[in-house]
Amino acid sequence: MTKNNTAIINYGMGNIWSLKNALDNIKINYQLVSEPENLKKFSHIILPGVGSAKEAYQRLEEKGFVESVTDCVIKRDKKILGICVGMQLMGESTEEDGGSKCFGFFENRVLKLKQKKGVKLPHVGFNSVSASSSSLFESIEQKDFYFVHSYAMEVKNQSYEAGITEYNQKFVSAVIKDNIFGTQFHPEISQNNGLKLLNNFFNKC
Repeated sequence: MTKNNTAIINYGMGNIWSLKNALDNIKINYQLVSEPENLKKFSHIILPGVGSAKEAYQRLEEKGFVESVTDCVIKRDKKILGICVGMQLMGESTEEDGGSKCFGFFENRVLKLKQKKGVKLPHVGFNSVSASSSSLFESIEQKDFYFVHSYAMEVKNQSYEAGITEYNQKFVSAVIKDNIFGTQFHPEISQNNGLKLLNNFFNKC
């Protein structure tokens, strides 16, 4: 098993094509994993996600990934990166589609972004991230990344809140705690900044 032996969780709700292209670009070995028992074979795990966090959690639960991911991350210290909905799933709960529990790696709830006249939802496009000093953001000067979402983690002013973004309100756009990483934005479609961040996840974190 090599350092960059990476599993992409394939549960039908991720931007797999763009993610594969990004990992190919930075020369990371990866496999799409559809069987939860196979996750323990890998050093790194990526949990992508688009759409509803509630539906995503239900799918992961039905396929047996919730237990497997928790085992790999908490007991086996595998590094994991949650992207967009994948990051939301790391929170305590989501209010989307009537609400659902999530992994609970972080105590933040996932709430719908506030909407007012002149502020469109979903939040789509490049936006800046006010990031803490961390290896995930190393060598990234202008921290602009691509977002597509209507829900986000609430700000609780905890040390693991590694990135904050503002779009009519402040929300958590990156989290880091030990071997657990998450980005509300999509690094795989954030051009050079995104590629640098992914490379940092594999080689600096």
